[in-house]
Amino acid sequence: MQNQLVFFVNGVKVTEPRPDPRSNLLQYLRRTLRLTGSKEGCGEGRCGSCTVMVSRYDRREKTIRHMAVNACLLPLCSLHNMAVTTVEGVGDTRRGLHKIQECLAEAHGIQCGFCTSGMVMSMYTLLRNIPRPSQEDIQFAMEGNLCRCTGYRSIIDGFTKAAQCCQGDGSKSLCRSGGSEESQEIYRTDGGQFSPRCPSQDAIFPPQLLVNEDKELSMTFEHDGVKWIRPRDLPHLLQLFADHPSSRLISGGTTIFLDIKLKHQLPQTLLSTSHIPELTRLTLEDDHLVVGAGVTLEELRTRLPGLVSHLAGWKTRSVRVLEDALRWVAAGQVRNVASIGGNLLNPATVSDLQPVFLALDAMLHVDNAVKGQRTLPFRNVMTFTPPLKGLDPTDVLVCVTLPFAKQGDHVMFYKQPQRRGFDTSYVSAVTGISFQPGSDVIEDIHFTFGGKCFQPVVKIQDLQQEMAGKSWSLSLVPCVLKSLGKLLDNRTTTVTADARHVALAQVFKFMFAVEEEVNGKTASNGPSALSTVDYESTRVFDTVSPDQPPEDAIRRPIPHSSAVQMTCGEAVYLDDIPRSEGELYAALVLSKRPHAQIKDVDVTKAIALPGVTGYVDHQDVPGKNLWGCAIHCELAFAETEVKCCGQIIGLVLAEDRQVAQEAARHVTVTYEDLPAILTIEDAIRQKAFFTEKPATPAIVFGDVEAGFAASDDVIEGHVDIDAREHFYMEDHGVLVKPGAEHNEVDLYCTTQNPAMAQKSIAQVLGIPLNRVVCHVKRLGGGFGGRETRNDLLSQPVAVAAYKYRRPVRCVLDRRTDMVISGKGPRFHAKYKVGYTKDGRIQSVVMDMYVDAGHAADISYAFLQICVLNFESAYRYPNCRITGYLCKTNTPPNTAIRGFGMPDSFLVSEMIMTEVASKLNMTDIQVREINMVREGDMTVSCMLLDNCTLSRCWSQCLEQSQYEARKKMVQEFNRQSRWKKRGFAMVPYRFGVGYNEKYLCKAGALVHVYVDGSVLLTQGGTEMGQGLYIKMIQVASHFLGIPASTIHIAETSTDTVPNASSTAASISSDLNGMAVKDACEEIMRRLEPIKKNNPDKTWKDWVKEAYMTNVNLSAAGYYSSREQGGYDFDTGKGQPSEYTTYGAGCSEIEVDCLTGECQILQTDMVIDVARSLNPGIDLGQIEGAFQMGCGHMLLESAVVSEDGWMVKGGPDEYKIPTVRNIPRKLNVSLLKDSDNPYGIHSSKGIGEASICIAMSVYLALKAAILDCRKENGCEADFDLRVPATSERIREACRACISKLTD
Repeated sequence: MQNQLVFFVNGVKVTEPRPDPRSNLLQYLRRTLRLTGSKEGCGEGRCGSCTVMVSRYDRREKTIRHMAVNACLLPLCSLHNMAVTTVEGVGDTRRGLHKIQECLAEAHGIQCGFCTSGMVMSMYTLLRNIPRPSQEDIQFAMEGNLCRCTGYRSIIDGFTKAAQCCQGDGSKSLCRSGGSEESQEIYRTDGGQFSPRCPSQDAIFPPQLLVNEDKELSMTFEHDGVKWIRPRDLPHLLQLFADHPSSRLISGGTTIFLDIKLKHQLPQTLLSTSHIPELTRLTLEDDHLVVGAGVTLEELRTRLPGLVSHLAGWKTRSVRVLEDALRWVAAGQVRNVASIGGNLLNPATVSDLQPVFLALDAMLHVDNAVKGQRTLPFRNVMTFTPPLKGLDPTDVLVCVTLPFAKQGDHVMFYKQPQRRGFDTSYVSAVTGISFQPGSDVIEDIHFTFGGKCFQPVVKIQDLQQEMAGKSWSLSLVPCVLKSLGKLLDNRTTTVTADARHVALAQVFKFMFAVEEEVNGKTASNGPSALSTVDYESTRVFDTVSPDQPPEDAIRRPIPHSSAVQMTCGEAVYLDDIPRSEGELYAALVLSKRPHAQIKDVDVTKAIALPGVTGYVDHQDVPGKNLWGCAIHCELAFAETEVKCCGQIIGLVLAEDRQVAQEAARHVTVTYEDLPAILTIEDAIRQKAFFTEKPATPAIVFGDVEAGFAASDDVIEGHVDIDAREHFYMEDHGVLVKPGAEHNEVDLYCTTQNPAMAQKSIAQVLGIPLNRVVCHVKRLGGGFGGRETRNDLLSQPVAVAAYKYRRPVRCVLDRRTDMVISGKGPRFHAKYKVGYTKDGRIQSVVMDMYVDAGHAADISYAFLQICVLNFESAYRYPNCRITGYLCKTNTPPNTAIRGFGMPDSFLVSEMIMTEVASKLNMTDIQVREINMVREGDMTVSCMLLDNCTLSRCWSQCLEQSQYEARKKMVQEFNRQSRWKKRGFAMVPYRFGVGYNEKYLCKAGALVHVYVDGSVLLTQGGTEMGQGLYIKMIQVASHFLGIPASTIHIAETSTDTVPNASSTAASISSDLNGMAVKDACEEIMRRLEPIKKNNPDKTWKDWVKEAYMTNVNLSAAGYYSSREQGGYDFDTGKGQPSEYTTYGAGCSEIEVDCLTGECQILQTDMVIDVARSLNPGIDLGQIEGAFQMGCGHMLLESAVVSEDGWMVKGGPDEYKIPTVRNIPRKLNVSLLKDSDNPYGIHSSKGIGEASICIAMSVYLALKAAILDCRKENGCEADFDLRVPATSERIREACRACISKLTD
């Protein structure tokens, strides 16, 4: 029988007569209800951008449960009689803001804004469940939400303040300014203030759902042959399963859409178990815990402590292990819906609970329509190959029973992830030992291992015979580890040496923990967990002068111009644009070979599918198929040859997104493989380099040989940095709308460079530039990844729109984006350095290699910047630097935040550290001896004037209490053997602006309307860096009007033509100067009117100007310099507009056994001169630093053996979570600094502070060095970037032998 799906969204009843079982909540919200506040960031439940709150009435507990969930993973059909609250239902700009939204905006917790709605919903759900959350509660709730822009600190502060305000606690802001605190105004376009929304306005749970009694009703939903059935009870479920043995049981359904997306498969019948009482039991019976298979992970986690609170402590040790494991399983959005049964029995899941239930001898209680009820030991089921095959295909897991611990049992859970916080387990362990009653004589010992590296899960009990009967003592540790190591070698041949290392380390920790439990004391020099440090932060900046007029917005810490709209889900991103009439969706046909000839492309099956409109490839290009930057070597469509996996061969066009994607999978491409170069090492070995002039930069400065002759010693070394993914939260997207005449085209795309996108489209279509208008309203992050690579997508889509004369849209999913769009390039440098005995560098020879991929893109410029800026903050009197651009069969790499400077700077920092080590000098001494100062000349012949580096350096030394803390670190390391701390400080000198003179320009257009409101347009794109609000502030200052009267609608090529890319940290300066020029022109025209009417207002002057025919529209223009960029042939020119400086130090703690590390504190002093907006600049500083930390410690984009980049998508590539930020973060803006070259004496700051993350890497290396020295290992060791936990363990691996001593 067909039923209607009934649920509520933001208090409004929704009735869906034919819900599609293949549809998730996010699709329904965005495409059917047009609630686009919930964003699709990854589509896999790994980013939190789609978080919503789902509420249901628990009839058993007589309470309403509020759950934060990932809408992208939640089946639409599972929502019957539930209530959904999206960000639109929390507060908006018309009804008023919720305190969460208001505080988040005020705290500058928003940059690109794409993650914001998900963040708001996680916090909103937390407050509905815990009205007075602690800061730990807040961070725990945020674990499943990723943010690439902010560095999380401002989000935490905003949410902390919101929690305090909701409690009526009017505590002060967590930020402090240089003087008194300054309120931060949130402007709205009509000039008013947003009114806070009363908490009583929170959407109430629909009363109708409190009285509906549907638990005995069977629900059936069917769409296009796929059925969703919700049985009324267990017997009904058993019978249905027997009748449909190929059907799939669904509880939370968190893996359904991963199967659809990644495996492109779904059974025809889905059986929902969500309303079956027998599966939701959670009780204590006699000597065991009963957990229904349908109990969610989060319900079990939260209810466990109360369930067992009355039991003796020793009896609940097994339950505490389960509780510990649940704490680290997935994120709250997944735990809220995922069930125990699904976690245990889903073969696609790397389960942290399997080792727990296996170790604790759990029993599975299953039922079957034919075989009846059965009880099976979980260990028996796991012994099958593959595991779980011991269950009948139509068995239903009803519940699991877990015995309580005996008095002599000691059992513990350990998890080693690749990233702190939300992450899949690399190795997990449940370690147990039992003693004979009332004694310390060992009765049993067992170790169970799981995680990615132990699949299937393995339980090792063989040590029982060896250890049974022995009295407990830590002297047993070496014996246990040696025996366990042999057993692991013999029984698990597929386990890597690193996984074996982790397993032994976990057991080592367990043995010391048992010693503490048994004897009540901590063993001296034993292992321990990383230190628990309370989170805190400070931000120091100058406030505006008291004499500054209140309407003048310049230098005020005003939030983003669309910050509030982002908190409410009102801000429109590309895929939020409503569909046009006749719009088609394009799906990509991609190469599956890294290098091959195309023998045939068969689209027959694809075109035959219902709903498919057509196919487009290189034969349909009306203009030029070849494109690129300085080196044109890339094709819009592959023709006869593919040069990387993921290269675009063609597009399939269809009326619907799913249909287009399905059709693209039906296109058959026949290849003939060719030799492929996949790594930079292979490219260097085979001398596969680009030889075009822009790709071969070199600098010779001074007399290199004389410098070496004057040196007392020479060192040689190398630095390796892996490729890095940008991981902007909004995926690449394009919408092309062909005009009705003259071949006009409107292009909406996610580019940082609208002018280049316009040019690329005109070129591929063979039409003039004036027929193409590129529109960019905002971007969900950029970081250099959208400077050129969006054209990769825009050109094919434009060809499709041109061919079919219909609007065409294409928005990449996260995995496809990561595969095809290019990375921050892989970097390798080898160097030879001569120095004197007092630590002065005399001569350097260095070869730098950058992996461009199969086309040069702008990696050639990346390499040039590396060569031009290698010296960082130091003087190198003699040097020879040569750059090589490597050619590999991977997608073309591109710009990334810092654009090569962090890479080359790290080489210099390594040189300073190594020289200090060789001379037995401190790092500080060597750095200060070689540091640049006012009046110095760089190797690229740039004179350093207004050099504030020494001020930044000395202030950071003082504020961080460097010397005192250095001694504390040394003392800590003397007292701790297995846990070490490192402390390091670095300076930077960062060139701001373009090397190419023709890029150093900008335009602006200012319209003043008769009501006094101003529409401002300039050439830069808003991608979270706050460019729009800064330009509004500049206009506010020069027009003398409040920021609330000025609006920027979008960036487009029909208002400001020929603009440079929004990059190089120079956009505020260039565009700000153009805005200044336009505003000054307006004021010149108004000057006579103002003189004649001095007592009138701005509106009066404007109205008078209108009545007297004064032009109230002005174009502004700015060109920044006369001198050209640096010329590698002549050795002359100016490589950047000006220089900014900074210094930072970091303290890190590392577990040398597991490789896990934690940044304890970072202090930095940054020169931004006179900041246009301190709130925005501080957010950029913190966000860039945290991104740099990800590059240094976590993020590695690797190519698979078959040629795919980041094949595992967001599951494989890890960016920092809220758990990876420094526990203490102190940021100060340098006072009393000016910049004669910047707008209003400010400096660009979007990239430079990424360099401070070098201090984290060097501190980590120092900690590892201390560990190696203490354990008698060589002081010289390689630590490739990123220094992942696996690489840390490798560096400390020699120390593991000490465990068995």
